[in-house]
Amino acid sequence: MDREKIVKQLNDALLKVRDDIDTDLRRPLLHMRDTDWEQAPNLLEDCRYIIDELNKAVAALSETTRSANETFSTMQAMYKEWQKTQALTVPSTISEHVRAVIDEFVIGQEELLHIDEVHKKLEAKKVPLYFKNPAAVLASIIARDGRLERRGKGLFKKKTNKAS
Repeated sequence: MDREKIVKQLNDALLKVRDDIDTDLRRPLLHMRDTDWEQAPNLLEDCRYIIDELNKAVAALSETTRSANETFSTMQAMYKEWQKTQALTVPSTISEHVRAVIDEFVIGQEELLHIDEVHKKLEAKKVPLYFKNPAAVLASIIARDGRLERRGKGLFKKKTNKAS
């Protein structure tokens, strides 16, 4: 949708109508002299006609506005529903995103998880990491997960079940 084009067309149309009314009705009224008043019935008829046509335009514009509002409300409701479904399928916090990466790691065959790998996966998913030191934040989140144990700086391993 070309917003600028629509606004320009609407403004141009309104300005043209305003100028035409000013030129054809207001100015003649201001400059009428003694015998010019014989034209008054024609000008009055023109004024009635313009008023009727403007009222029709207002009604059409009201209908167009109502339709746009209806479209907006419907689209807004649908977008909110879509957001709800996304909230069910897509993590909404950094911790949830990291947990999803850890879930993949725990299920997978790899034995070690490095912070840099997690960072790359999150960047690939376009998860915003607005921290001075994202690796430290990610390490902190991963360290709190009970399924992993720390094996060095930025390196984690799956916990093994100890049989007695």
